[in-house]
Amino acid sequence: MQNHELLSTPDQQIYLHQLLGNILPGFQQVAQKHKSFFVNEVPEDILISADKNVVASVLGNLLKIVSRNADNSCIRVSAKAYNNVVLMHVKDNNTSNNYALNSSLSQVQPLVGKIGGFIDINTQRQKATTIAFSFSNLPRQVA
Repeated sequence: MQNHELLSTPDQQIYLHQLLGNILPGFQQVAQKHKSFFVNEVPEDILISADKNVVASVLGNLLKIVSRNADNSCIRVSAKAYNNVVLMHVKDNNTSNNYALNSSLSQVQPLVGKIGGFIDINTQRQKATTIAFSFSNLPRQVA
């Protein structure tokens, strides 16, 4: 795949893998402090038509929240596209504080709503946590 530069206007498309690749380095140090690391499992062919600045902001918030509450973890970020909807998963196999994670996610919800999105958290086996983030992958409508 070619190197795709982050575009400057919200209505132009960008590859989700590249968008995530651009923002992950900003959270590596926090993850490493908690003996954790990220794996970008997002397919390279998913294009984002939704407002990429909002998508990047939501992803940044999710990565910050997860990396601060991880402990000796492999944090995997994956995505699938279904027609005009993108479903992303941020999976942490060793969450240290589920209460803080849940509390922090409620603050992200208004931003998720800006792109017709939904966010949910699922905790399994006390430590394994999956955050599901879905959003409408349609260009922003100008009134």
